[in-house]
Amino acid sequence: SVAPAADAAIHKDWEQLLAVRDLALKNLEEARQAKRIGKALEAKLRLEAPTATLALLERYAGTLKEILNVSQVELAAGEELRAVTLPADGVKCARCWNYSTRVGEDRRWPAVCDRCAAALDEIGFAPTAPAPPSQDETLEVNKKQ
Repeated sequence: SVAPAADAAIHKDWEQLLAVRDLALKNLEEARQAKRIGKALEAKLRLEAPTATLALLERYAGTLKEILNVSQVELAAGEELRAVTLPADGVKCARCWNYSTRVGEDRRWPAVCDRCAAALDEIGFAPTAPAPPSQDETLEVNKKQ
């Protein structure tokens, strides 16, 4: 290995992340059984953790929702590691199926979240709605009225 010390640290991080994932999956399944959620993407997970574990989770905050396969993750300090499953905020994105409070923010893509709207722009996919007028166009229309 090129960087064994780094590999060992990453390995330790992932051991802890997978332990958190095991706890989260158990909690998600209990919520499913209790009919509080249907699928995991309908959930927001609130993870409470002691200082050291919280610091680890904060380092990986940008990817936790993918690691845990949920729409949202909230982190909070706690005495012990604990997962709480809540219904996700927002509505379901038609493209990625994640629940988001940002679905429809880009008026050209009324049924998708901001992340998917950016991806659709990037691949050159034709918008489903006309683009909103630019600020200059809006000002010009207002001058004529």
